[in-house]
Amino acid sequence: LDVFYPPSLSIEQMVISITLPLGTDYDGLYANLFYYNPKTEKLEFVDCDMISDGNANFTLTYASDYVVVISERTYGAYEDTASAAGEHAECDIIE
Repeated sequence: LDVFYPPSLSIEQMVISITLPLGTDYDGLYANLFYYNPKTEKLEFVDCDMISDGNANFTLTYASDYVVVISERTYGAYEDTASAAGEHAECDIIE
């Protein structure tokens, strides 16, 4: 976990980029990131990423309790914009 927190930023502006090494056996599957909400005692879908080269990448705005579910499907709408943009794909929450 690499955290970059320059002194000029407030804690509200902090962004955490995390790469999870999940293994190349999972390439092509989806890593679905969920936040554990202690008030509701439920998991809340946050984001997803297609696993590539054994890694899943997420950007978080705060540290907390999370769980990753590896699946053949997403728990949100997956839009693969990564190929053309050279960035990570995005997932939108399905209501």
